Amino acid sequence: MVNIKVLDRAPKDIESMVTRKSGITPYNIRGVVINKKSGKSYNIEIQMDTEKLTSDSNVRVACSCDDFQYRWAYVLWQKGALLNVKKYVIEPPKKTNPDMKMSACKHIHAFVTNELSGTLKTFNIKQGVL
Repeated sequence: MVNIKVLDRAPKDIESMVTRKSGITPYNIRGVVINKKSGKSYNIEIQMDTEKLTSDSNVRVACSCDDFQYRWAYVLWQKGALLNVKKYVIEPPKKTNPDMKMSACKHIHAFVTNELSGTLKTFNIKQGVL
């Protein structure tokens, strides 16, 4: 696990993303991030060492986007901070992150930023509305 502070930086285009929780259990949050411009959605999962996500939580993370796969998954895996390891091709990011910088994709940043600020809303499947 890594401390959330390593992953906590808001992306420049956070306003173009809709973030929603789809499931919360103690020590785990799942959700979706939708890019308003492209319409693409990405599944996010965060596992914490605390019941709720705080600015001091240690986490493991996963995102379904290509940036996460090819830039961040390997580095997070090395630190024991990658969830669902079998979903990813674990290879060093020689082109996309040759310095092995520790971070995560903008979808995880947006999700974490909104959860820590208390603005992350829950997606209600029954209503069918984000």
